[in-house]
Amino acid sequence: MVSERPVVIFSKSSCCMSHTIKTLFCDFGVNPSVHELDEIPRGREIEQALSRLGCSPSVPAVFIAGELVGGANEVMSLHLNRSLIPMLKKAGALWVWSTILYNWSWPYSSLITHTYIYKYADSNKYVLVIEIYVCTDVII
Repeated sequence: MVSERPVVIFSKSSCCMSHTIKTLFCDFGVNPSVHELDEIPRGREIEQALSRLGCSPSVPAVFIAGELVGGANEVMSLHLNRSLIPMLKKAGALWVWSTILYNWSWPYSSLITHTYIYKYADSNKYVLVIEIYVCTDVII
């Protein structure tokens, strides 16, 4: 089960932390395999196995590239120390292409745009994000 996709999440549909972690990955453009343990026949058995692996609480339990990352605390810690995105890229769960498209300047202001293309893993879907920065210098 944990090797079926780059990111696998064991969750419960009633767990708010599970919902938060699933939302985080989806916002990154990751398409995780999600197993709702309260909705599948062997859910209780899988939950006990996750506990034996050291998941406490047992959900959410996140696997990246077949390796147990941990629960919500571990995932958020990785995200806050900027390790999660590189881990997702390495696992093939997130593909990012980035470029500066346009850098335009004139006296006292400049316009910089960045374009990112995110490819959903295991899909042909892409998301285009364009960031526009306007920098102005104020002369007093």
